[in-house]
Amino acid sequence: MQNTTELKFPEKIAYASGQLSISLLNQVVVMWAMYRYAPPEGKGATLVPIALAGMVMTIGRIVDAVTDPLVAYISDRLKTPWGRRKPLIAVGAPFLFAFFYLLWTPPGETYSQTANFIYFALIMGLFWAAYTVPLIPYMSLLPEIAVTSHERVNVSTWVAVFIIIGMMSGFLGSSYLIENFSYRTMGLIFGAVSLVFYYIVALFVKERVQVTSEYSKINIVSAVGATLKNRPFPIYLFARFSFEFGWNMLAGGMTYMVTVILGESEGAVGLYLAPVLVAAFLSFPFVTLLSDRIGKKKLFLLTMVVIAVLLSLMFFIGKFPISLPLKMQGYIVMMLMGPPMACFFILPNAILADIVDYDEKMTGLRREGMYFGVQGLVMKTGISFSATAVGFLFAAFGYSKDNDLGIRLLGPVAGACIFLAFILFLFYPLGEKK
Repeated sequence: MQNTTELKFPEKIAYASGQLSISLLNQVVVMWAMYRYAPPEGKGATLVPIALAGMVMTIGRIVDAVTDPLVAYISDRLKTPWGRRKPLIAVGAPFLFAFFYLLWTPPGETYSQTANFIYFALIMGLFWAAYTVPLIPYMSLLPEIAVTSHERVNVSTWVAVFIIIGMMSGFLGSSYLIENFSYRTMGLIFGAVSLVFYYIVALFVKERVQVTSEYSKINIVSAVGATLKNRPFPIYLFARFSFEFGWNMLAGGMTYMVTVILGESEGAVGLYLAPVLVAAFLSFPFVTLLSDRIGKKKLFLLTMVVIAVLLSLMFFIGKFPISLPLKMQGYIVMMLMGPPMACFFILPNAILADIVDYDEKMTGLRREGMYFGVQGLVMKTGISFSATAVGFLFAAFGYSKDNDLGIRLLGPVAGACIFLAFILFLFYPLGEKK
């Protein structure tokens, strides 16, 4: 049965703060895990060959994707005196802390590369499995604790604030801790921070929906199939896959764009990320206002068109018929990306919450977990394939200073993927009234 209790502000903040744990650990692992085990020449001992390190990263993401529906299924069916979401958050968070810390404590160069590879693969797989256990129940809480369209966008806005806090903390804080202390210290501190914020959710957010006896009879295959029969969900899902594929192509090639096209050092990559996050943060209040005025569907469609156009413009950085310095052109394009990215941070989870409500109207069941689990499976599959696409693009068209066409094509190709997402989402049937 759907919740009808209004969410109070302290509980909104308590819920949103859990996103810091998610964003922080994800940012640090993406930035530093491969570098820790396979650093460039002169930056430390190579514990694992670079090709095998990349393979471990891919395997970890596959584990992450596959465990999403499984954890979602368990969470939707769980019946305890403390609810069906919070027990998994409380149990999973300590394991996440432990495996995150262990990720930064490999056997070391006194052991063989084979031993380090086995350790890296094992701990990376366990980390991503543990990452899913509190993540899916956490995300599944949103549709049941926020009951109106306005409230969902409002809560998602606060979640987006903590996304940015987590990303910035991971990007800047990890560099400082590793340089001045050690990987081990960084793992201990950030793992503990993640544990604290997940427990804030477990202690201060009240569950409002109990599992039904009808749902407990559904097996996992039927549960996944039932979500795909809810017509708005596959449309949203295919659009989200195309969006994530395109956006993560850009993310995967951003370092090359900054270092090759703009001629900056590796350390300057963050200087181009920061304006996007700041501009997104300043845009958050306007996202809520626009969503209330024109609706989530129209605003999300507008977001995709704007991002697709801006990504396509990246091809022309350094080629614009204007006298602005090259670096300034890069900054301007990235800053313009901030407002639509604010919409991207906020809208998808609020839209998915509406889809869950629509499913309950049709079936009488609340299956938040499975919807977020299937979404995670599809999104993370898209992320994995996007990395492969970037590699093929660079190999085919070049990624050097003398031959940078592959890097320049990154923007238009990613923009085309996001424009495809726009076309798919045109068929999304749920407006605010429905």
